[in-house]
Amino acid sequence: MVGIVCPAGFMPVDKVSECVRVLFDWGLKVKVGKTVGSQYNYFSGSDDERLADLQEMMDDPSIKAILCGRGGYGTGRIIDKINFKKFRQQPKWIIGFSDITVLHSHLLSRYKIASVHGPMANAFNDDGYLNEYVRSLHKALIGKKADYTKFNKRATNYKNLWNSQSQFFMPKDKEGNWVAIDPSFDGGKGGRDYYDENNGWTYLWQTQHDIKGLIDLMGGSQAFESRLDQLFRKNLGRSKYEFWNEFPDATGLVGQFSMGNEPSFHIPYLYNYAGAPWKTQKRIRFLLDLWFKDNVFGIPGDEDGGGMTAFVVFSSMGFYPVTPGIPAYTIGSPVFSKVTIALSNGKKFTMKANNCSITNKYIQSAKMNGIKLDSPWFTHKQLIDGGTLELEMGPLPNKQWGAGQSF
Repeated sequence: MVGIVCPAGFMPVDKVSECVRVLFDWGLKVKVGKTVGSQYNYFSGSDDERLADLQEMMDDPSIKAILCGRGGYGTGRIIDKINFKKFRQQPKWIIGFSDITVLHSHLLSRYKIASVHGPMANAFNDDGYLNEYVRSLHKALIGKKADYTKFNKRATNYKNLWNSQSQFFMPKDKEGNWVAIDPSFDGGKGGRDYYDENNGWTYLWQTQHDIKGLIDLMGGSQAFESRLDQLFRKNLGRSKYEFWNEFPDATGLVGQFSMGNEPSFHIPYLYNYAGAPWKTQKRIRFLLDLWFKDNVFGIPGDEDGGGMTAFVVFSSMGFYPVTPGIPAYTIGSPVFSKVTIALSNGKKFTMKANNCSITNKYIQSAKMNGIKLDSPWFTHKQLIDGGTLELEMGPLPNKQWGAGQSF
């Protein structure tokens, strides 16, 4: 018997029906969780109901496999409450899609359990490679060097999907042959056959854990910077009506860049890694002004559990955490002349942007705790220690500030 659950997020009724029909066609019995087929808010009080669903599937000895719908941001909260006693005695297959990597990570790190992804297995699944990287960091922190080496190596497997001819991450078939697609439009609804909600232009930049590796794949910093420029000016090649019929989540468009969906949030900050921080400053101010005005048009896409708000808050303060697992921030262009963060340890972190205005959006110079700062990065330790970041702003870019600095 196969159980169908949805630990968090949603699983539309039509998809549930389709799954059940296919499983029946295969001669399998199906048990559908009570909360499947309903749309819940990520921060609603429905966690207990989803928990009960998943716990029941875990404990039922007749269920040999569990099919998980979209994981979403609530998955971790559910998993932390699961009792795995019976599951340890009778492990079963956990089958899901890219969003369910939180559940996979939990199970794989504790039990010897088979884990299968969905149709994106042979395409570019950014969650998977980043997940391996974060796992490697965890192993390093707890002193397991062999595991660190293993997972860190896996995190670079994204390079196997780099197509040097098209200069995109492209899918392969089960024999390892390239699948010829138009990365800007192919993949069905939401591009989910090969990507997820966005096209190949967005997933071109999903290597936050190995930005240097991506720069090398593209041929160096100058080529990387030029490709970023192209992203923001490249037209859709078709009408917006046609494009949005296939990619309804790719909203807030500037060229092929989508401000309205989470995979894009870090992209404007990547100029900092290519030696052109002034372009990050220019792009961030433009995007904040264009898409996040204080009116009914101030949300360009799916808020999706706080991701978009976090982008706006961080960017408005003038910095952003690009790589999960790395306690560091890269600097953009603050919209406030002064920001003070009251920390839980009783200290305060202060950001000052002298002469900051709509026109004065470019950093001329910077100091951290009174010491000259030539790099567009600072650490989380500097933040929690109650440091002071002081920026001098001006109307024209200082193209030398932060250039040539490696992270």
